[in-house]
Amino acid sequence: MLIGCVKIYHDMMNVSKKQRSGLEEALHYARQGDTIVVW
Repeated sequence: MLIGCVKIYHDMMNVSKKQRSGLEEALHYARQGDTIVVW
């Protein structure tokens, strides 16, 4: 686990898949002052 990361979301990249459910969940969960890390 990454240091300081409380919740981890995962998306699989696919050319035909335009929806990023993991990113959407992370943005919905995030609150003011949170930092979202994308790797």
